[in-house]
Amino acid sequence: MKNDELYVLRDGLYAVPEKVTYQDEKKKTIINFKMSVSKNKRDLKNHLIDMESGIEQTKKYKEYREKELKLSKKYCRKDEKGKNIMLPIVEGKRVSEQFDIIGFDEPGSEYSKEFKKLEGEYQKDIDDRNEAMEKFNEHLKQESTYKPYLIPFHWVPDDLPQKAMDGILYIIDLDSVPSQEKKEKKQIKKK
Repeated sequence: MKNDELYVLRDGLYAVPEKVTYQDEKKKTIINFKMSVSKNKRDLKNHLIDMESGIEQTKKYKEYREKELKLSKKYCRKDEKGKNIMLPIVEGKRVSEQFDIIGFDEPGSEYSKEFKKLEGEYQKDIDDRNEAMEKFNEHLKQESTYKPYLIPFHWVPDDLPQKAMDGILYIIDLDSVPSQEKKEKKQIKKK
């Protein structure tokens, strides 16, 4: 599993509903399943905290971001009610918004002059942050050192939502999945 897949796993673990059931009443593994989910949630949370510690914002970078936000709000277009107008931004799978800033693309605008001055004041902090984010993004592409607690296939509830299954698929012990050959042997023995 790659480091970026840990976030899919996390989302899947948190998508497991409180109540899950089995069609076969003889299955008494619901407690085992829930304990496994809880253990993986806890361990994964700690692992992600450690992994993300390298990209925490420094005090100076936070200061820069606060000043940049104030500057953006100052030059942002407003609607008829005086609220900031936001523009949608799509980056890969992520959708976010940014301020509709007057003079954003104009090098001689008041906004551009003030922004350039602000950037110059915090350039080292910006460069350090960009470098840390590049390293983190490279780290996401690498194999993870996280060791999940595997869940045997027969512990998985029958009514697990698809979003949860998509995430926890990484921690289902696929060696415990009954193969078609094993099923056929059991049927032959019964005859």
